[in-house]
Amino acid sequence: MLRTKYRNRSKYCITLAEVTTCFLTEDYYSKSWFYPRYDNGRYHEPALTQMLLKDFQQANTFMDIGAHLGFYTCIAGRIMKNGVVVGFEMDKLCAELASNNVAHNCLENSIVRNVAVTSQPSLVRYKANAQPNAGLSIAPNISHDFIEVPSVSVDSYCEDHKITPDLIKIDVEGAEMEVLKGMKETLGNSPKIYIELHEKQLPKFDSSILEVISFLHSHHFNVYEIMEHRNNLQPSLRLITLDTLPLGNPMVVAVQE
Repeated sequence: MLRTKYRNRSKYCITLAEVTTCFLTEDYYSKSWFYPRYDNGRYHEPALTQMLLKDFQQANTFMDIGAHLGFYTCIAGRIMKNGVVVGFEMDKLCAELASNNVAHNCLENSIVRNVAVTSQPSLVRYKANAQPNAGLSIAPNISHDFIEVPSVSVDSYCEDHKITPDLIKIDVEGAEMEVLKGMKETLGNSPKIYIELHEKQLPKFDSSILEVISFLHSHHFNVYEIMEHRNNLQPSLRLITLDTLPLGNPMVVAVQE
């Protein structure tokens, strides 16, 4: 289908919140990601997207941690015309494509950083890849066939660039606690945080969904699961307690209330 129906599609455009954002699909990976997943008025993670669209209209600074191709980074940049948008993407190949999408949309308020986000500034490794990969994660024990990139913490980046995020999205394939441990100062400013949890990958980092939720509770955040966020067109939230933890690969939102 990609080589027939979509072969001449060089970009994908979507209009959300009365704003049109376009993404380049000249390369095979981008084309295979957007088509047919986003065709015929559909888009990925509709419930999450609807919530973020409302937040973008009120936010001043958005951090997109795990930006992939820059879908949320670019949409935020288009809506948050007077705001600051920073996308963080560890995979060099994805970061290049995301940066191209930012440039294509002429987003002077947005930037994509080819770095990992961890608990403290350092160097991290991930398995070498010949093609962009949405599922890459930090591989702390890898000793061969790897790519090494710098990492930052949210707190260190905010201090260095004099920003205070009020909206954060985290999708880091199991390294959720690594990110959260590096943003303790930022948490004190009560940002709204969206986190995709990865039950099967968290143990690779000696962590768990229980640890993530407990950590957020300890910093006075209420945490809600966005029910069926990949399927529901309208958001439906469920309050999470330590007795009602979500399973699998849920998307949650943490807010101080």
